[in-house]
Amino acid sequence: MVTEKLIRKRAVARLSHAKLIRTIAVHRSSHASLSHAKLIRTRAVHCLSHASLSHAKLIRSRAVDRSSHASLSHASLSHAKLIRTRAMDRSSHASLSHAKLIRSRAVHRSSHASLSHAKLIRTRAMDRSSHASLSHAKLIQSRAVDHSSHASLSHAKLIRSTAMDCSSHASLSHAKLIRSEVEPWIAQATPV
Repeated sequence: MVTEKLIRKRAVARLSHAKLIRTIAVHRSSHASLSHAKLIRTRAVHCLSHASLSHAKLIRSRAVDRSSHASLSHASLSHAKLIRTRAMDRSSHASLSHAKLIRSRAVHRSSHASLSHAKLIRTRAMDRSSHASLSHAKLIQSRAVDHSSHASLSHAKLIRSTAMDCSSHASLSHAKLIRSEVEPWIAQATPV
């Protein structure tokens, strides 16, 4: 009797232990399932978070890329504008330098023309002055020659006139002398 009770207790204990083991196993299985489900859910959340983070990083990276591209484009545009501005400045400077060179050459040519014209006027004035001086000298010389010729001619005429006067006077005196000498002879030879 005691043995049966003991066997029965043992059987009940074994059954209880088996139930307990089964319960523990179920619990463990439930826990494992729950843990696995949590792990899966955690992994899913992690994957989702990672995907979201990756997507956010991708969006941010694209935004950075666009910003960089925009900045680069702006920098390129600014650089292009700067190059174009410098080119325009150089072109303007070249045009201004060319204009200054043309104006300088024009001023130089004008100055050269004015100087050449002044030299020509001075040369002509000197030529006219020299010609006037030469003409005046020739006129003075011509007048002096005329005066000298006139004086020589007048002197020659005076000498010739004087000589003729002297000759006439001598001839007249000689005639008077002859007549004074001849007249007595004629008076003696003529009968009264």
